[in-house]
Amino acid sequence: MVKWRSLLIGGAISAICLVLLLRQVDLAQTGASFAQADVGWLALSVLSMAVALWLRCWRWQLLFLPQDRVSLWGSTSATLIGYMFNTVLPGRVGELIRASLLGQAERISPARAIGTIFVEKILDVLVLLMALGGLVTLLPLPPEITGMGVKASVAFGALAVAFFVAGYLRRPLVAWTERRLDPLPVLARLRPSRVLHLVLDSADALRRPGLLATHVVLSVLLWGVALLTVWLTMRAFHLDAPWTAAALVLVTTNLGMTVPSAPGYVGVYHYIAVQTLRLFNVDESAALAFAFALHALGFGSFTLAGAVLFVSGMAGQKYVLGDLWRPLSPRGQSAAPDAGEGVEAPEPPLPPPATTAQLRRGTRGVRW
Repeated sequence: MVKWRSLLIGGAISAICLVLLLRQVDLAQTGASFAQADVGWLALSVLSMAVALWLRCWRWQLLFLPQDRVSLWGSTSATLIGYMFNTVLPGRVGELIRASLLGQAERISPARAIGTIFVEKILDVLVLLMALGGLVTLLPLPPEITGMGVKASVAFGALAVAFFVAGYLRRPLVAWTERRLDPLPVLARLRPSRVLHLVLDSADALRRPGLLATHVVLSVLLWGVALLTVWLTMRAFHLDAPWTAAALVLVTTNLGMTVPSAPGYVGVYHYIAVQTLRLFNVDESAALAFAFALHALGFGSFTLAGAVLFVSGMAGQKYVLGDLWRPLSPRGQSAAPDAGEGVEAPEPPLPPPATTAQLRRGTRGVRW
């Protein structure tokens, strides 16, 4: 269900950003920048976007190990369709939808898929904050950005450490939550122990040294390729700025997606990109052309690909439309009754630990 209040707030923020941009730029110069853009550099930018997407989908596929096996095509198609819904609908509902689609296509629990998406976001934010911390030491940034970057890096770093420690103490933490928090009336419907078990269980791959190293390498690689995408697009628009400008645009626009906005991050994305490039004395009109192109190439191409995959999947009865809105209920099983119905749903059992053979296999046996 779309939350209209959030939609209106996000739309208002996007509109304000667009109005502020239009007051800063000369649209004629922006159009001239588009006309002078180098198509060759833009083609390389699109290619690097495809490589970054492949790395992201591969990493998501590996997050299901060692308990589940999903195909790379399954994770890729679900990701693209999720991006499509994120672009056209508010509230990032595409994240829930891609979990549901993967559950339908690969016969796994959508709830587990949601947990892996949460872990995926933790890895992404960690890399972005580490990059921001490095940029703070390299660039003479405004004090407010420097202070924000340092505080955010320290805070989220501590949160990540706490998350990994909680992963090793999963069973006693879940048991304590079940005893202490589940009985509270205000939390009865949420069932915190089940949510905690879901999230910590989905991080099981990060407790295996081999898989953890793989995820670290893939995370660094995919964001390195994303940095290359921004740099290539800057070259296409002949922006005279160092690679650190591309890195800061990458960090600020991605972290800025947490700001409420219209679907597709229209307005907010462009405003953040232009203001970031102003720090490097880049002309606002040319910066807006660059921002529009980078946004359109990424969001537009992924949205088009996701729409094609979704329509073909529906036509081939691979996906069930009604199941898109029940991501927490595995396909083929009815949803657990609500606490208010007077029937207490059984607690899902904890999965058995991985066998020695599974651990030795590592990433072998992954379906492509």
